[in-house]
Amino acid sequence: MVPDLSRWSKTEAGDLVSGRAITERGYALKPENAGAAHALAHALFEQGDAAEGRSFLSAWLPANDRTSFLQGHLAWHLALIAIEEGDPDGALAIYEQHIKPAGRPYPPLNIYTDTASLLWRLMVAGKTGLDQHWKDVAAYGDGYFPKAGAHFADVHHALVAATTNNDALKARLVEMAARDADGKLAPGPAAIGLGRGIAAFAAGDHDDAVRILAPLMPELVRIGGSHAQRELWEDTFIVACLRAGQGRQATNLISERLHRRPSRRDVAWSQEAARQ
Repeated sequence: MVPDLSRWSKTEAGDLVSGRAITERGYALKPENAGAAHALAHALFEQGDAAEGRSFLSAWLPANDRTSFLQGHLAWHLALIAIEEGDPDGALAIYEQHIKPAGRPYPPLNIYTDTASLLWRLMVAGKTGLDQHWKDVAAYGDGYFPKAGAHFADVHHALVAATTNNDALKARLVEMAARDADGKLAPGPAAIGLGRGIAAFAAGDHDDAVRILAPLMPELVRIGGSHAQRELWEDTFIVACLRAGQGRQATNLISERLHRRPSRRDVAWSQEAARQ
């Protein structure tokens, strides 16, 4: 993964032009390499190039079927593009074919975080009928991440438990608080706060979700992952603001995102926020 990260670093740091150029040169040297394809997928995402991202991944995935542990994660990137383009049904079809837990030969952390985050994004986008998928992911997480410890799994556990088992979420937050008190929770209290904000959102208490999540937006980098992964919590905050009639609270965040890249969803959210 080191070559992937070295190509990726400029893109994640916001230097999109040179980051994409370096990424494309690396990809051209070995296009069958999943790390190179992953880096290029991120470059296209950060530039808001949905059409090229869809074309690239739609061609790469079948040509390199199940040859890498990143196969499922690259399918996840393709599903994100479908959601961005207003096609949650298409995203769910990708999930069912390439991402859901059953029989996937990928690392458990990849499977758990990709499945939980994509189902949550679909829910935020208004997709219904996901209950069985949530139950399947909850069972998978109970098997591989039954206790707090891997903080990136823990913040995704909150997404799953908030939709399936509030008692499990409460127990996980208590465990995380104990680890924080012992100095063993790398992101610190921000990770616990995100879980509480997610719980409020799932319960339909959007005012409380806005109150909890607003001060945590600048802290998201603490949980790790990429911009693409962390945007889930930004999306949740934006939608909570809109549903609470507090859209103007989200205008600065939406503006920052649109300054970084074009986005059909962010434009629509910006327009809705301006009307409130």
